[in-house]
Amino acid sequence: TIIKHIKENDNEYLVADRIEENGELKRFFKAMHVLVPDGDVESFEPNLQPFYDDEKLDVLLASYVVNDTIIKHIKENDNEYLVADRIEENGELRRFFKAMQVLVPDGDVESFEPGLQPFYDENNLNTLLDSYVISDTMIKHIRESQVAQGGILVVNFGENDDRWFDKYVDGIRVQVGELRKFIKAIEVILPSGDIENADFSVELMYNKSDQEFETLFASQIITDSVIQEIDANNPGTINTTRIRTPGELPRIIKGFRILIPGGDIENIDFDIDYIMSLSHDDLDTIISSRVLEDSIIDAVEPMFESGGIVHLYFKTPSEIGSQWERIYNSDGSLQKEGELLLFIEAIQMMEDAGMRYDQIGIDGVVNSDSEKLADAILHSPLIHASSSKMFNQILVDAELHDKPLSPYPIDDREYTRAELINIINAIKFIASIFG
Repeated sequence: TIIKHIKENDNEYLVADRIEENGELKRFFKAMHVLVPDGDVESFEPNLQPFYDDEKLDVLLASYVVNDTIIKHIKENDNEYLVADRIEENGELRRFFKAMQVLVPDGDVESFEPGLQPFYDENNLNTLLDSYVISDTMIKHIRESQVAQGGILVVNFGENDDRWFDKYVDGIRVQVGELRKFIKAIEVILPSGDIENADFSVELMYNKSDQEFETLFASQIITDSVIQEIDANNPGTINTTRIRTPGELPRIIKGFRILIPGGDIENIDFDIDYIMSLSHDDLDTIISSRVLEDSIIDAVEPMFESGGIVHLYFKTPSEIGSQWERIYNSDGSLQKEGELLLFIEAIQMMEDAGMRYDQIGIDGVVNSDSEKLADAILHSPLIHASSSKMFNQILVDAELHDKPLSPYPIDDREYTRAELINIINAIKFIASIFG
């Protein structure tokens, strides 16, 4: 009689198909005592809140009927956001209740709206991501957000991509998934948690710490989104060939802070005079970025080509068995300084000595401080190895090439500071007599 009453009751929510299973009637009564204390089955309406009580949860989930009823309620609810396809996975119902206790304390599934802010609490994060339903819901929310659809947020992950999820071995997390990485990263730049306000303008990252950079770019979505922001605004002067080198994005942003304080990528200018006006620390920061190093090299190399302003005076790095770029060890540490930084600094030192790089000539030598000019030449292996070429061309330009100082058969690299000072002073002397 009671089974018939339960199965034929007018309650639209109750799923009593398994009420006749062995022992189910007893389990059902215990569960309904929690859900409907007055015993009126007709008045039962599903709500998640009773399932939030750990002491009651075991009693409720022990009943097949209650399980089936609450699963149906979750799967068929009118909430447009919830992705409940995996609610019947082993243990998921319990994990789901734990998560919803954080997200919807009043237990009203219909009122649930996805937002990132609850995930920012480290105490909540594991509970929320343990649930397949909540994880799937957030993945959908991220993928279908307006910023993702509009291309601002670059999501190169399908909805069923395993890379979204943490991986565990014997209950221990051995690999962090993209969903967790993304949530931690987006918190750094979007405290409000409203994904539709996501903005990947580089100036928003100028004040971030190294630890925050590490968190940001651990996320592939954030990495891809920032790279797209750079590509979309690249005026054509940024050489992005090596932009995906590990650790590169923080280095680019640190370099951008110096080159474009306002963050306007489209206005970046690798003007040689500006680059050569920078301090050692600023140059070191900029050149530490492979992308910015390559971009400056692209700006410098035309100076060495036929018709370039230093073509007649300096050799190229390849001519002396060297290269512009820094050389790094496999762990990212610097193995050998490239020619670029030392060349720029030597040019700065030459100007301080009295000879500008774009006005190399006899007047520059004559008006220079001999010791400072020698120090500048020795500072750059490239200029040091080019010193014979430079001095000989200066003599040719001044029509002094048939005088005693021309040519110099000695290997440039053997020049000592004293010898260079003597050569500079000798050129000054010859110029004073024959100039």
